[in-house]
Amino acid sequence: DITLFCPTTVCALEQQSEQLTLTLSTDEVLVGKLLVVADGAKSPTRELLKLGFESTQYEQGALIANIEVAGGHSGQAFERFTEHGPMALLPMSQNRYSLVWCMENNQLHEYQNMKSEQFVEALQTAFGFRAGLFTQVGSRTSYPLVLGKVEQLAHHR
Repeated sequence: DITLFCPTTVCALEQQSEQLTLTLSTDEVLVGKLLVVADGAKSPTRELLKLGFESTQYEQGALIANIEVAGGHSGQAFERFTEHGPMALLPMSQNRYSLVWCMENNQLHEYQNMKSEQFVEALQTAFGFRAGLFTQVGSRTSYPLVLGKVEQLAHHR
């Protein structure tokens, strides 16, 4: 049985020899023998546990956008390996895909600043026509790609 506590955050954490006690931002108190920390790369719970974290910048980013395709899609996801980096199209509603395109930062800035028509043309050239004819792109944004790893994967009370 799994109980979801959302939205909330861990405010305090106390480790005893046989259990640990969490205090949530909702003032709920949880007691257990095992804690799995899975609250993201900027984990406040990891910080409460004082677990070291190392990150390495890749000097690359992921360009994110919604793409419209003529005639809809069949619910199929696609991945391509282009000269600039890997690209994924993930089906959304009817005639839209979510695009994730990874590339070097200098290319990223160029693609982000292209006019929409230019971008759609460049995307179609890089991807091909297997997913259909791309007709429109929504707003584009990007995120840096970073390797992050915790220094200690398991931590005992």
